[in-house]
Amino acid sequence: AVLDKGGFKVTKNEKTANGHYYESEDAFRYVVVAGDKRINCGGSLYKSDDYNKIPKVRDAVVAEAKKICQTAKL
Repeated sequence: AVLDKGGFKVTKNEKTANGHYYESEDAFRYVVVAGDKRINCGGSLYKSDDYNKIPKVRDAVVAEAKKICQTAKL
C-alpha cells in the first residue's frame, strides 16, 4: 500500500462512508474523498508509557481527533 512506503505500516484498514481509515501501531489516518480531492487527516494514538498512565484522557483525545478527521470537508 502507498501508506506503507511512507513509514506508515498499516495494521488496520477500514472503508468508511466517505473514504478510508488506516491505523498503524502508533498513529491513525483518515483519507476522506471530497469530490475529486482527498483530505488526509490523522495523528498519534499516544501509545507511549507516559500516555498509558492517563488512559482515559488519552482515549478521549484520540476519539475526538478521529471524529474531527472523519467529518472533514472542503
